[in-house]
Amino acid sequence: MILVCIPILLAITIKPSDNFDFSGFRPEIIDSVRIIEKAAHISSGIEGYYGTTPAHYYSRSRLMHMASDDELIKLLEYPEATVKTTAYQALLGRESYDHYQLLKKAINDTTTFVSYQDGCVGELMMIAEYLSHYSIYCLSEEDCKMNLSGNAPYFRITSEQHRELRMLFNEKILQKEVYLLKWADEITGIK
Repeated sequence: MILVCIPILLAITIKPSDNFDFSGFRPEIIDSVRIIEKAAHISSGIEGYYGTTPAHYYSRSRLMHMASDDELIKLLEYPEATVKTTAYQALLGRESYDHYQLLKKAINDTTTFVSYQDGCVGELMMIAEYLSHYSIYCLSEEDCKMNLSGNAPYFRITSEQHRELRMLFNEKILQKEVYLLKWADEITGIK
């Protein structure tokens, strides 16, 4: 009986992120990652009926500004979506990284969905979808029309690269429901 219960308890309590290798990470970065992971969603900064700002909002900001490029690059492989998306967003805000390759990698990640909360409304989206809405790049037609940042929609990438990324993005968005169902099956264990 005990031999049967121990593996079940371990399976329930051990998260994939428990096996993530944090060697080379500073303690304050690890603390921020843990807070972001526990929240399990990205916040606009205002949540709920009273419009409060959750603590993890500040942890995301701290991680994006304090983490080194090396730490952020390692976090692109983190198994939790909110942390992974934060790393993508932080690297896109820096000139030191190849934005074209980074966006291409994000667009091709069809197995990770991030939850975004704005006030009382939440939305589940692919990482590239979030980045198109909330970073300096617009990948969807709608986001490009609404680009209020004053930057060209292909800031730090060529117009040809931007065109290629938009085509790839649109191709993946057309399949979003299929990817979402596969993701839900993985999470729930239902086939």
